[in-house]
Amino acid sequence: MKTRLVLFISAVVMFYSCEEDAFSYSFDTNVETTITVDIEDNGLKNTLHPFVVIDTLNLSDNDEIKKYIESIRDIDIDSVTCKLNGIPENEEITELNITILETGMSIKLTNLTENNNKIVLDINNAVIDAVSSFLYTNQFLIIQIDGESTTAPMKLDVSLDFKTKVKASLL
Repeated sequence: MKTRLVLFISAVVMFYSCEEDAFSYSFDTNVETTITVDIEDNGLKNTLHPFVVIDTLNLSDNDEIKKYIESIRDIDIDSVTCKLNGIPENEEITELNITILETGMSIKLTNLTENNNKIVLDINNAVIDAVSSFLYTNQFLIIQIDGESTTAPMKLDVSLDFKTKVKASLL
């Protein structure tokens, strides 16, 4: 009888200690957005052309995440890559600032050209955790892109790729 009781208690303890992983699903995905920036000619010769745009990235726009949107239990962003398209030959984006509002993330990139246009952003762990937490809690990010270009008019596409691990409840 004591053996059965010990086995029963052991089984209950093992079940409850494994319950979280047994009823959850984790997967890696890329949460991506492309923000188009229309850089307008300011009419001044030999000057830099400033630009600013604000856009929203929604988790529900990701097809892989969409089916688990109501049961997400955790989001962990591993890295963020920025790629620029539309920089003309022999021109540059002298400064590009990427800010995720309300998270403390603000990255400044300089001297971007058609050949120097893809960068894995250097973000410290505390900030990437704050971005992950905000995305988990709110299911969106508000992204501000601003900077200066050596030429205008220009249509610049700023693509952001958030390599993300998502944990969702199966129940």
